Amino acid sequence: MCDVCKGINSHLCPICGKEPDMVECPECAGKGAIAWWAIDRRTGDELEVSEATYACLPPTERLAETKGEWYYQGEVEKCENCDGTGEVVDDRGPEDFFDEDAYMEARYERNYARL
Repeated sequence: MCDVCKGINSHLCPICGKEPDMVECPECAGKGAIAWWAIDRRTGDELEVSEATYACLPPTERLAETKGEWYYQGEVEKCENCDGTGEVVDDRGPEDFFDEDAYMEARYERNYARL
């Protein structure tokens, strides 16, 4: 625990931290994408797939044909909230960072600690 702030509003402390500027995007959970699409090389139809499935697919139609697979990677739909970065600007104010547990601990130590 920091000797200057004692963990109370530590984001404002000049020693142990600053207010965070960026946080994980709540829309895409920090992935930067919300949908992954696979293309059926026989029909050209698109099918929404999971991120894990998308990662296993061949990147091009030619490679899919060579491997004998029916699907290959299509478009990745970027998250509009974070523009595909996975992070957004933290707009919470200082009052949102108050750590009540740290405050109560420091208060207890100040009032009841034996020297």
